[in-house]
Amino acid sequence: MINFCTTTANTEYGSITLHEREGAQPISFPERSEHSATLDGGAVISNYGISYADITFNFDVEWPGDDVVEKIFSMRDTGELIGMSHRLGFSIGTMKNITDENGLLKILFVTQGRF
Repeated sequence: MINFCTTTANTEYGSITLHEREGAQPISFPERSEHSATLDGGAVISNYGISYADITFNFDVEWPGDDVVEKIFSMRDTGELIGMSHRLGFSIGTMKNITDENGLLKILFVTQGRF
């Protein structure tokens, strides 16, 4: 189960609850690293680790209905940070990409931080 809410009091949007597709693994942990070629033909690799702000969630949910999808787009379009609760914790961030693929609603949620 996924729950989205605005980070400020907003009675227009309230909160939105969606159900993940069963067996989904929505989280990705990209590393902060650089790869640079050197003049002698080698390479230098710098690895700066992982920050929670680098984590992205790719949610696949069953189509919740047009009215809920409209509410999701409206919430995203406010430009506010959005709170997202999930079985992995509570995060603050934004919905970067929302698409419809064969009856599945796909939401890319980019985190700013974790609470």
